[in-house]
Order: sequence, then C-alpha cells, then structure tokens
Amino acid sequence: MSDSYAQFEKRINAVADKHARLAGGYTAQVGNDGLITLVPARRRTYTRLRVFAAIVFGFFLFKSLAITLTGPLAYAGRIEAMAAGTQFEQIGAWIMQIGPVSEFLSLAMIRLFS
Repeated sequence: MSDSYAQFEKRINAVADKHARLAGGYTAQVGNDGLITLVPARRRTYTRLRVFAAIVFGFFLFKSLAITLTGPLAYAGRIEAMAAGTQFEQIGAWIMQIGPVSEFLSLAMIRLFS
C-alpha cells in the first residue's frame, strides 16, 4: 500500500510542478496525433533592456528640452558655470553638455514648436 501511495505522491508532485511552470505563461501546441499540450512559455529578458532604453531616451529628451527652453547659448553658459564648481558639479556638467543626440532632438523640438 505504501508503494502505491508513493507513486500517487510522485504523480501529484509532477502535476503541481507542471502547474507552477505553466502559471508563468504557456502556449498550446497540437501534436501529430491531434493532442493539444500546454508548454511553458519561454521567459524573455528584454524588459530590463527596454527599461534601460526608456531611461536613456528620457534623459536625452529631458536634456534636449532644457536646451530648447533656455536656448543653446544660455544653456552652454550654465554648463560652463557648473564646470567651474565642485567635482560633483563638474561630473554633472560633463553629463549635461550638449551632444549630437541632444542637439538633434533640440533642433527637432524647435522646428516642431515654432
């Protein structure tokens, strides 16, 4: 009797494990015999890359918006004032300097809003 109980527990654990794997998403596949089986969906790790890309794009958008609103000459003057400050301000000035991407986005915003 204990052998049959052990086999039953093994089958129950297999069903529970498959259920746990399918809880993360699944796809249905039809076999050659017409049997529909559920297969766990592959995990995609693109979410971290998407979040990082969104943060970088948002940063460039913020920087180009600051350039557009203050004007390129006034913005460059503020960056020069930051570069003369503490080491933390110098790092900020280096990060916030006008680059080709932010300059392109700023010119696009000026054309769009004018």
